[in-house]
Amino acid sequence: MKQLLHIFSFAILFAVGLSVSLQASTLDRTKSLVAVSGFSGFGNGDIKPNQNRLGVTEIYPNPAHNVVNADYSFPANVKSAKVVIFNILGTKIEEQELNRTDKQVSINTTDYAGGVYIFTINVDGVNEFSKRMIVKH
Repeated sequence: MKQLLHIFSFAILFAVGLSVSLQASTLDRTKSLVAVSGFSGFGNGDIKPNQNRLGVTEIYPNPAHNVVNADYSFPANVKSAKVVIFNILGTKIEEQELNRTDKQVSINTTDYAGGVYIFTINVDGVNEFSKRMIVKH
């Protein structure tokens, strides 16, 4: 079951066009080490933010019904930041620029079909945060 979950997580990362390199962990053969654009963690499909470039708490509520929110902050040296939502097939569903002064983004999910999506925050062309998002109606 864990192997299927890892395969599904990796499929999600590939679907959104992220460059993923896999290495077998020498300490525990049941886990795979994932390195994505400077992030590392055990293969749960999420990218944790680089705290020097982006601060994100979580996306909430998850599962979302009509809206999903994220609180964020980023330093003055960031030129551009945006939220990009992908469906499970990797198709871009929505893109919204982030304003440095707002500190929170809300995405209306009313028109989304129920299912799994990828909520990504892109900072200066690099995916700094990515999280699975479930939409239920």
